Amino acid sequence: MLVNLARLERWFIDRKKAQSSKPVHDVVENIKQFMNNESDGKRALISFSTYGLAAALKAEKATYFNPGGACLEMVKVLNELGYVVDVCDWNDLKVEIHHDYDIFLGHGAANFKIIADKLKPETKKMLYLTGCHFESAIEMTDLAYTRVAKEKDVKRSVFKKPVRVWMDEQAAMDASDAIICLGNETAKSFKTKIDKPIYPINNGAYVKDCKITTNGEKGFLYYGGAGNIQKGLDILISAFSNVPQAHFYIYGKLEKEVLDHYSEELGRSNIHYIYPIRKFSWANSYIRRKCKFVTLCGFATGQSTALIASTNEGLIPVVNVEADLPQYDYTICIKETTVSGAIIAIRESLDKSDGWLNEAQIGNQKMFARYFQPIMYKNSLKKVIKKVCNL
Repeated sequence: MLVNLARLERWFIDRKKAQSSKPVHDVVENIKQFMNNESDGKRALISFSTYGLAAALKAEKATYFNPGGACLEMVKVLNELGYVVDVCDWNDLKVEIHHDYDIFLGHGAANFKIIADKLKPETKKMLYLTGCHFESAIEMTDLAYTRVAKEKDVKRSVFKKPVRVWMDEQAAMDASDAIICLGNETAKSFKTKIDKPIYPINNGAYVKDCKITTNGEKGFLYYGGAGNIQKGLDILISAFSNVPQAHFYIYGKLEKEVLDHYSEELGRSNIHYIYPIRKFSWANSYIRRKCKFVTLCGFATGQSTALIASTNEGLIPVVNVEADLPQYDYTICIKETTVSGAIIAIRESLDKSDGWLNEAQIGNQKMFARYFQPIMYKNSLKKVIKKVCNL
């Protein structure tokens, strides 16, 4: 492995931060730079992320698609439909409303109901959610922590509060006219729980043109943000500890609940933790030499931006159904979200011929181009907004 576990503990403690972002009270107002014609007085409000938005507007591109790039695409869509746009932060519980809005597009549940209650009744209110229905997410989170507790022979009470916590979104859903979510599998979790129109669209990602490395090693990459157990990292660590010939590279913060209970597995010679060493710009070239596959075995998180971007790098997805990628010839499926299910998929991946791997790497770039470019995201979002608002 690349990092000593004792160093990992120190690194985690030194950099431990709250998982939820702090409220930002700035509102970016009167955005109209993407409008084709003069405004006729129509106005829209977005509650999403104002972090870095001013710089993204100036460059007309964000550093990362999620959340900055997605917010920028929302602005572009509404400008192109003739709306002057204001943007507030989705975590701002004290946001003030100074205008009449024709459209409100809000992410998450933190301030959606607060804002919706301040708007005129005829305002079209759309709730934008990136994961599955919160009740399903909470249920699956409890099952995941119960599984870990049983596997590690510890009390369930050890995991009093998950790193990633889903808010009760019922009030926000009730206040909305429609729900926009990422991915068809994600949409299924809503359809039996709420009587609202559900519109699934595909996520997006920014990537640079890249040349596929066809002669690299057959390693597996995990690339993810907060919520190790919700993303199935515990399952993957256990699985790779049982397949010593498969090298597993973790790029993402290892959280204390994983460090505490998987230190033995993380010490195996085929499991490598590369996150603290360099920024991803360095890690990317290293990963491209070492990895042929990208893997995810989680739940409730919707379509992962990191997973999608990795497909354009030529990495081959080894994922469960919950990853919500389109059905595709070059996706290796983890058929059961269990350690044994992951082991079967890992071994299947290692058995693929070099010819198949090279073909799959090119095929995955084509999949990205077909489904996940930002222009696809923008066009899908525009189509939904036009339908909801009868434009």
